[in-house]
Amino acid sequence: MRQNNNLNKRRYSTFSFVIFLFLIVLIMRIMQIQVGMGGFNVDVDGYYKLKKILPPERGKILDRNLKLLAFNIPTVSVVAHPNLIADIEKTVMQLAPVLGVSRAALLDKLDPDIDFVTIARKQSLNIKAEIDKLNMAGIDCEIVMTRKYPKKRVGCQLIGFTDIDGNGISGLEKALDFSLRGMPGKVVYQKTAKNEIVRKAVYPQEPANDGLDYVLTIDYRYQHIAETELHKTIIEADAEGGVVVILNPKTGEVLAMASEPGFDPNEANKYIAESWRPKAITDSFEPGSTFKTVVMAAILNENVHSSKDILFCENGEFELKDVIIHDTTPHAWLTLRGIMVNSSNIGLAKLGMQLDRKKLYEYTKSFGFGDKSDIEIIGERKGILKNPRDWSGVTPAFMAMGHEITATSLQMANMYCAIANGGYLLRPTVIKEVRENGNVVQVINPLVIRQVISKTTADTLKSLLADVVNRGTGKKAGIENIQVCGKTGTAQVPYTDKHRTGYQPFKYIASFGGFFPEEDPQICIFVMVEKPRRGYYGGDISAPCFKAISEKIIEFEGLDYFRKGTHDIDLKMANSDSIIVPNLIGFSKSAAHYVAQTDECQLFSVGNGDFVVSQKPSPGTLVDKEAGIQIEANPEPAVQENIIVPDVTGLPVRNAMNVLAAKGIRFVLEGSGNVVKQQPGAGQKIGKQQQVLLRCATSVNLQDLLVLNESSN
Repeated sequence: MRQNNNLNKRRYSTFSFVIFLFLIVLIMRIMQIQVGMGGFNVDVDGYYKLKKILPPERGKILDRNLKLLAFNIPTVSVVAHPNLIADIEKTVMQLAPVLGVSRAALLDKLDPDIDFVTIARKQSLNIKAEIDKLNMAGIDCEIVMTRKYPKKRVGCQLIGFTDIDGNGISGLEKALDFSLRGMPGKVVYQKTAKNEIVRKAVYPQEPANDGLDYVLTIDYRYQHIAETELHKTIIEADAEGGVVVILNPKTGEVLAMASEPGFDPNEANKYIAESWRPKAITDSFEPGSTFKTVVMAAILNENVHSSKDILFCENGEFELKDVIIHDTTPHAWLTLRGIMVNSSNIGLAKLGMQLDRKKLYEYTKSFGFGDKSDIEIIGERKGILKNPRDWSGVTPAFMAMGHEITATSLQMANMYCAIANGGYLLRPTVIKEVRENGNVVQVINPLVIRQVISKTTADTLKSLLADVVNRGTGKKAGIENIQVCGKTGTAQVPYTDKHRTGYQPFKYIASFGGFFPEEDPQICIFVMVEKPRRGYYGGDISAPCFKAISEKIIEFEGLDYFRKGTHDIDLKMANSDSIIVPNLIGFSKSAAHYVAQTDECQLFSVGNGDFVVSQKPSPGTLVDKEAGIQIEANPEPAVQENIIVPDVTGLPVRNAMNVLAAKGIRFVLEGSGNVVKQQPGAGQKIGKQQQVLLRCATSVNLQDLLVLNESSN
């Protein structure tokens, strides 16, 4: 009896163990069906459901005239499943000629022990057609969007580039990566017993939100000119590199920002990482005599001297606290105007020592030195401006000559802009406006940081800088029929390691900063050339580069473009008094308020609904911020037998969905992006149970889903 009981217990235990194993296998199979077979799930009707991620398209980058600088093109990635290839050698013989690679290289990639490998990227769409004809098992083609830079090297450091996965690596591609990337969506399909894939209205769909487009302040023509002339200068001077920055002195807009050496962002991995760097903001240097303008501005603005006062310049040699200061050309007595025209180190050193230390520091700081400009590019350096408590007895004299301080080329250019525009330091910007699906959603207005000097002082400085070009060290920057104002600079390069002090022999920075025309400056340019070997004076190397760039810009625009008053901008107005009205239709109320807050604009709301269905003024209108924007947000729609269909064509799909939902209208989507067609059309009446079909710019390709379908069988 006891033996029977033990036998029954063993049988029961065995049976329980078998049941347990069966449940484990069943659970694993259910999980495999749900998450392991290409995203299929089983619904209550016994059908498979497929969830497909809808990738967003990365936003475009354009110049101020809407020339494409970065966009996306469809390319083919060829992938392989080597463990599914029956005859690898035969496959290699067929595929190698199509891809234009050696058989040996292809054979190395097709390791039969691996499940998946990418064997080619960025192939043309024709490659897919050729491979499809071969019908090779284990070889597939995937269509992916690839970043393209049609202007190649032009603007490369500013624009930057992305990696093979679409991640921003440098430049604006990195700085604006999140908003350029967009947000993915999803769509759910049904797979029937006949292996058909269909869309059911009851299944959820979230359209992808494509990335924002950025219109830059850069003018492609100016950028190309700057890069071409800088490259010529570097070749002629046998220099190690250089920078050109072109700004609009009335707005702070960056019209060009060039650095050498450069690279092609389409093939960035073929260049050294140093060439990716936007040197205009990442590299600081002792500016030398181009900085003398700052000290002269402080002297004149504080009424320490007038431009007619005279100083003794020691006949070319001056001892200051055991330090000997030399002038290139000896002078006895010079007016302040003569000191600038002849770029007298002794004259400026004396002026620097006469200026109160605190004032010298404050003016230097006020012109933007020692601080980042907050331009939209990553990697900006603020330069070195020591606190007065750390100054030596001769620091003011050496700062007046552009030493014991470092600055970036952008800071130098922005300082000259402040003189050109009447004394205002502006925030430099490379972004002109932001667009979403073709609609302008944000305009970057000029922003005044502070007034540094009076207009009277600025006008006096313009006159001094015009004389520098007409009869001084900047003669080679002069242009016929246009009065240029500017200053040359030549500075020895200091040692950068901690073990050595002083300056490197025969290593110089040659620079020129200036603007034109004197009476109404429109263009400001700063040129910096690193360590030239054929000559080293800024007046001989950088001034001619300034001239060549300026003459080509004038040739493009014509002399009439630079006539006084042609491009007047009220800086007070530009400081934030007006905006271009964004398109808020279809936004949630909270999102609309956020956009208005970003633009510092008043927003007045009518209605208790959640979504904006109309607005005044219309999008694109220029209005004062205080006037504000009025939006209408419908309350929860009342149940109606017949509803008038609104016009949602041209709207981003999410905005269109919000507008229809606010009116209680059901809808079905095809694709993503902007709505290009709707059925029924605007103005027609529909019943409460009817739906509106929204056809969008891009559609999901159902053929892509068949790959998943086949892989699940």
